[in-house]
Amino acid sequence: FKHNLILLFLCKIHIIFISYKTVPKGKVVSFQKLTYLIGNGILTISRVQFALKMHPSPENSNLHRVVCADGGLSLSYPVGGIEGQKDRL
Repeated sequence: FKHNLILLFLCKIHIIFISYKTVPKGKVVSFQKLTYLIGNGILTISRVQFALKMHPSPENSNLHRVVCADGGLSLSYPVGGIEGQKDRL
C-alpha cells in the first residue's frame, strides 16, 4: 500500500513537470491556473508549488514562467528567489 502511494505521488509530479513545459515563451501561468489545467481535485496549489521546487534542474527549465495568482513573482523560485525569476522573465 505504501509503495502505491509513493508511485501515485511520483506520477503526479511527472504530470506537473509535463504541464508547466507547455507554457509558451513570452507567457506566464499562475500556480492556480496550472493546478486547474492539471485537473482540480487531483492536486492542490501547494503540492504543485512543492513539486516545482523539487525540480532536478531548475536552472535548465522554464519554471520562471509559473507565477503567483496575482501575477507576482514566486518567493519559492528555486534559482535566486524573486530576483532570479525576474531576471529570467
